[in-house]
Amino acid sequence: MICRFAYVEYEFINGNIKSIKNTNIAYVKPHILKVKNNDYLIFEEYDEIFINGYNEKIKFKDLEEYIKAH
Repeated sequence: MICRFAYVEYEFINGNIKSIKNTNIAYVKPHILKVKNNDYLIFEEYDEIFINGYNEKIKFKDLEEYIKAH
């Protein structure tokens, strides 16, 4: 809905949990929101969103303003 309010085209890819067979190791693949050549990594029940990797992050509440500015 944020992208609709910001009037931008987007693509949303659902994340999931990948388990490695015969181990107790699992990888959480985040939801990915693609807007204007940027990837926003979104984890369930987490208040921050990572931008184009894990180095830069913003608060979820600031996402609409960030998308409009970039």
